[in-house]
Amino acid sequence: PINSDVFFFQPHEMSKTVRFITCCAIKKVRDLEFTLLVMKDLLSMGLLFQWNIYGEVPYLGDYNYYERLCTIVEELGLTKHVIFHKALKKQSDTSKALHNSDFYIDFSQKETYGMAKIEAALTGVKLILPSIENNCIFNHNMLFYDGTHKEVASQIYTTIEKCMSDRKNDIASRLSIRED
Repeated sequence: PINSDVFFFQPHEMSKTVRFITCCAIKKVRDLEFTLLVMKDLLSMGLLFQWNIYGEVPYLGDYNYYERLCTIVEELGLTKHVIFHKALKKQSDTSKALHNSDFYIDFSQKETYGMAKIEAALTGVKLILPSIENNCIFNHNMLFYDGTHKEVASQIYTTIEKCMSDRKNDIASRLSIRED
């Protein structure tokens, strides 16, 4: 059984600026460099976003990796869009961070399907994952991508545009129901 208090995790609506979140140990196996390239491509496509990364730094002596990520963020011109935070220790903090997010993104090809992803899905946050996780048992609210960073960015951009359009249509239909 999953040990998660569903009281904390209630669905929410998307914002105009797309809010990405990742909760993980900041270590090389997470392949955060790939996601940074995807983010750079999304920015060049005109997507307004913020990516909040919550995790332990340094993780088991992997401080050089964190420093390299910070350098990449600067080189790609993402300093206003990518923010590193300390790891979330309390479930209420995790819930708050997830409620302030639209998409949970994680392209690690080697990590297991962790609790943060389950909590994100329970909150109604869509998960953006590598296609390797397409066979997992918990397959709700998930988006699976594969390819180069440019291909993945293009697919994500199209998906986000559709989500925003669906959201506008949903709000419009709610307003028309209220008027009747």
